Amino acid sequence: IQQLLEKTPILRRGPKPPIWFRNPNIQFIPWMIQNEIHARQGIQYQRHELVVTDCIDKSIPNCEADDIMKDTITLDVFPPLEDENDDDHYFSINFPKSTPVVLFAPGLRCHSQDLPSNSIIRAVYGKGFRSIVVN
Repeated sequence: IQQLLEKTPILRRGPKPPIWFRNPNIQFIPWMIQNEIHARQGIQYQRHELVVTDCIDKSIPNCEADDIMKDTITLDVFPPLEDENDDDHYFSINFPKSTPVVLFAPGLRCHSQDLPSNSIIRAVYGKGFRSIVVN
């Protein structure tokens, strides 16, 4: 190992970021700008809201819902599921309800229109999958 370290001195020091990115807070500025650009070109999701509750006594099969533990989960679906009342089936033409789904959980600070999920969802759509973002 000593011979290897003598021949490659770069192994003794870690990687160095570019001079303009030495501050970790500044590294987020390009991503924030790109997020704003992509937010203006947002994806047209179909939103589904699910109200979930907890049970008071979980040992009973059909237990009584506990109102204290009530929450809402939002699912954003792209391309939208076909709706009989909706005339705009542009995105759903080649996507039947049996289309495979990729589920995304973007994290605490991200949302459906945020850059990481936005660009990945466009790629997944191009491969023929439906995306569901859990908010």
